[in-house]
Amino acid sequence: MQLKGIEITDNITLGDAKPNIDVPYRFEGKNLNEYIVKVRPHPRCGCTSGQKEFEVAPGAEFAVEGNLMKRDQKGGYSKHVDLYFRAENRDDKESMIRLTFSGTIV
Repeated sequence: MQLKGIEITDNITLGDAKPNIDVPYRFEGKNLNEYIVKVRPHPRCGCTSGQKEFEVAPGAEFAVEGNLMKRDQKGGYSKHVDLYFRAENRDDKESMIRLTFSGTIV
């Protein structure tokens, strides 16, 4: 998916995982703009961890990583991380894209 010069995979399937083990996720992207972009990940659930805000240089690749912290819940899941983007030193409004990862706790 591409949003205002940001290219990123917005949907990944993590497959099967065992209960009570953190399940890592990773989305990869690239800043296609000619300016620095600030990225602010915001997990949409308390059971999902994520990174703090970071900057991406023009033309640079980046990753959004974290963990789904599951307990003893079996079955399928689908979780979201909202990414907020804004250009450094520009008047552009903040843009948002929702990333989704899913899998099954077996």
